[in-house]
Amino acid sequence: MRLFRSFAIIILTVMTIPVLQADAQEGVDVLFINARIHVLDSANTIGDAMAVRGGVIVAVGSGPELRARYAAKEVHDIGHRNLFPGFTDAHGHLHGLGEEEMILTLQDTKSMDAVLQKVRGRVAAAPPGAWIRGRGWDENTWRQRVLPSRIALDSVSGGHPVFLSRVDGHAVWLNSRALALAGITRETADPPGGKDAFPFRLTGYIDGPGNAWDRLLRDGRTVIGDEHLVLAGLKLYADGSLGSRGALLLEPYTDAPHNLGLQLNTIDSIRARAVDAMRHGLQVCVHAIGDAGNRLVLDAYEAAMRETGRPAFPLRVEHVQVLAPADIPRFASLGVIPSMQPTHCTSDMPWAEARLGPVRVRGAYAWRSLLNTGVIIPGGSDTPVERPNPLWGIYAACARRDHAGSPSTKEDILLHFQGMKEPVPSNRYTDGWFGEQRMTRMEAIRAFTIWPARAAGLEKTMGSLEAGKHADFVVLSTDITTVPDAGLLSTEVLETWVGGKKAWPLR
Repeated sequence: MRLFRSFAIIILTVMTIPVLQADAQEGVDVLFINARIHVLDSANTIGDAMAVRGGVIVAVGSGPELRARYAAKEVHDIGHRNLFPGFTDAHGHLHGLGEEEMILTLQDTKSMDAVLQKVRGRVAAAPPGAWIRGRGWDENTWRQRVLPSRIALDSVSGGHPVFLSRVDGHAVWLNSRALALAGITRETADPPGGKDAFPFRLTGYIDGPGNAWDRLLRDGRTVIGDEHLVLAGLKLYADGSLGSRGALLLEPYTDAPHNLGLQLNTIDSIRARAVDAMRHGLQVCVHAIGDAGNRLVLDAYEAAMRETGRPAFPLRVEHVQVLAPADIPRFASLGVIPSMQPTHCTSDMPWAEARLGPVRVRGAYAWRSLLNTGVIIPGGSDTPVERPNPLWGIYAACARRDHAGSPSTKEDILLHFQGMKEPVPSNRYTDGWFGEQRMTRMEAIRAFTIWPARAAGLEKTMGSLEAGKHADFVVLSTDITTVPDAGLLSTEVLETWVGGKKAWPLR
């Protein structure tokens, strides 16, 4: 269990369907018929039947063809619904998602008072002296957009220590009791640079150097079960988050002109870890959000590859939220994967320009600019920071609007976006926020299927419904290749299958 808690888990959440029996020459376990099967191969093949044996896809084709060729132990009629490869969350924190079920959930709070009310309720039910923990507050959604202090928490905590993590996990709100237990006083120095067989498949990255990482270096890339768990590499941090002004920037924050953010690792440290990892056949994923943070990581990777050559599995940068124009083509030239979370864009857009200013913001969440250089962008949620719903991620990637369809007018920008005044440039709301950076629908679907598999070095066995790959798929209520953008939000996952066996619903 201790090893699991040391992972920065990147979830390969896989989904699938059912089958009956037929007369044919070659035996298979299951034949799925009467489906619209989106293979997501390079030709965008669509079939209506699929044969599965031993949890692996044998063939996709027409129903009559496959019925003639295979004798199936079971035949499942999909009822002319749409079948897609299992969705993949390319960046999430499984431990954090589970922990969220046991602590105060604060994502829905829209004021400091709403947070305090939740704390008051938990205090009333807690044993004397017990810690009160929570996650998800975001001062950017409050009417008064200021970071909170211990005094407000003291008024409702009744002597309990209180620890409330910000939505991004990069800042915490403590009361006086928690500060005292941690030994933090007015004299304590600020951190440098700033203030204040699973029913799915997982690919895990060790969260920083230590015993778990040393063991993985010794053992190499480790596969457990039928790729139900792959221990693939190391997770490091270059900087903090944009919302709490910890992302490392080349120039100061527009709304905090004396702050460049936080640098959490040096170029040389990342380079050395990358060299060590690549020599042992392992990956490195580095969290980098600001333009300076991303440049630091690209420089470190470039230096590492001068020592080792290109790696067996791709090096990754996680988040890639703000880029200087000169660094956009470097991902393709270096073969580095930009792993990005589309819902970060739609959550951050009301205040991102206030942080970055009107020029630098053009390099924020720059999916189209990156895709045009030839890279892929595996999509994730960063759960529990955002909700782990891949359909919401696909919507954000191709709409660049929130669930209410905003921004779609100049008035949306003036009313809901911090610091915006007349005249409002039309690309702030036409086709969504900086709509020129949207993904196409097929790119967005690939961002949550085959591209994360490639980013984890698993494209030979998952990510599409080609013969020889795991029979991991979902049955959906709509055809997400053609449904209008808003229809993605109401699309339901009707069934999930992993390795040819139904994982959801269980009945």
